[in-house]
Amino acid sequence: MKLTDTILFSLAVALFIIGVHQTFTVGLVESYWLFMFCLGLLFVYQLRKKPETKEPLPPPGKGSTGVAVGGGKQKTAANASRSKKPGRATRFSGKPPKPARP
Repeated sequence: MKLTDTILFSLAVALFIIGVHQTFTVGLVESYWLFMFCLGLLFVYQLRKKPETKEPLPPPGKGSTGVAVGGGKQKTAANASRSKKPGRATRFSGKPPKPARP
């Protein structure tokens, strides 16, 4: 953990403790800004802590090996036409959906 991250986290904790004290003495409305500032510092801390990934993500539905994840039957063009309801377009049909009638 870097010095900046340590300062951000300790400042957020200190503001939270001060906010709790102020809530008991003057009320939540007067100490609300302390909690919001504390949350802002925690968000900045979390963003700085999150590692940046340089490699591209795998396509949706595929694992790191390239095999489809999730089990079950995969829809193909052959069995997609059987499950299609008349008048409705599916993501496999390639046709736009029909407009609704008034």
